Amino acid sequence: MSRKKTEKFSETWFFMWILNNQVVMAFLILLLIGLTVLIFTKISPIFSPVIQFLTIIMLPLVISMLLYYLIKPLVLLVEKTGLNRTMSILLIYAILALLLVWGISTAIPNLQDQILILIRNAPSYIARANSETERW
Repeated sequence: MSRKKTEKFSETWFFMWILNNQVVMAFLILLLIGLTVLIFTKISPIFSPVIQFLTIIMLPLVISMLLYYLIKPLVLLVEKTGLNRTMSILLIYAILALLLVWGISTAIPNLQDQILILIRNAPSYIARANSETERW
C-alpha cells in the first residue's frame, strides 16, 4: 500500500475501534484459538489411527535415543583402549544386562519380604484407617 492509503486506513473507525484495540484483538485471538480447538476435536477421529501408530512407535524410539546418548561416551572410552566399535557396544550391552540381572535378583527378595509384611499387617492398617475415618 502506498503511504497515503496507509494513513487513510489508520484514520478509519474500523482501524481505531477494532484493529487498534488490544481488548478486541485479545478476544479475536481467543476466538481463533477456540475455533481451532473445536475444529480439531471434530476431526480428531480422522487422526486417531495416526496417533495410535505414533504412540506405538515413539516409545522404542525414545528409549533407543536415550540409550544412544547415555552409552555413547562409554563406547568412545572403550574404543580408546583399542577395541573396535562393534565389540565395545556388545561389551557395554553385556555389562548393562548383567547389572540389570543383578539389580533384579537383589531387589526381588527385598520386595517379597516387604509384600509379606504388608499382607501380614493389612488387617491392622485397615482397622486403623476405619477408626481414623470414624473419628473424622
